[in-house]
Amino acid sequence: MRNAFIVCAGVLLCSSIASEAHAATTLDVDNLVAPPSPSASGFFSGQPDPAFTPTILYQTFTATQTGTLALIDVIASGSGSGNVYLSVYGGGNQTTPGTTLLGTISRAASNIPFIALSSFDFSTLGISIVAGQTYTFSQSADPCGATGCTTFTNWNYFNPTTTSNGYAGGALSIAAPALSGFPSSDLNFRTYVNVADGVPEPATWAMMLLGFGAVGATLRRRRSVRPSLVFRRAAS
Repeated sequence: MRNAFIVCAGVLLCSSIASEAHAATTLDVDNLVAPPSPSASGFFSGQPDPAFTPTILYQTFTATQTGTLALIDVIASGSGSGNVYLSVYGGGNQTTPGTTLLGTISRAASNIPFIALSSFDFSTLGISIVAGQTYTFSQSADPCGATGCTTFTNWNYFNPTTTSNGYAGGALSIAAPALSGFPSSDLNFRTYVNVADGVPEPATWAMMLLGFGAVGATLRRRRSVRPSLVFRRAAS
């Protein structure tokens, strides 16, 4: 029983230490400022322009962490009976969004609250993010139909490097239908990345070796024990 307890303790020690190398969700880019603000104005994705072409919002950003994309938060509003979409692309610059589609998350527009935080969970898509590289996310919505238009609103902030909104690494573009760039503006957003904890510290390695050693020593001791026969003289 004691040997079994030692084996279980060693296995639990090693597994708990190994779990420390799992990914941790880390804030990557933060430009989330709750409206209202004097510098905020709304743009509608899915709202038809005079040519009846849906509007799409694009926001470029430069990653600061390496890992897999976990979440994108936006302060937005949704309306209508259709769906809204948040898509991520590789590449992009101050005037042109990226074009390599990496993944899309959809939600019902009716589930997007009015001027409130909405989180889009990308963790199941396995989108790799590399620090220092530029990416783009877009907001779009189902086209207008017989039942009306679906809208997906975000808020943009004038963003020269002297402002205090905390992010000037990307730019806003609007396609409606021609692409117009706004390099001095950013959408209201925040990105999160699942980052691996990395190589264990020396103390962690020592604890792992201790756990494996306890298991190995117990197994060797169990193999070295041999059953013995004991003969007792029958009582007269």
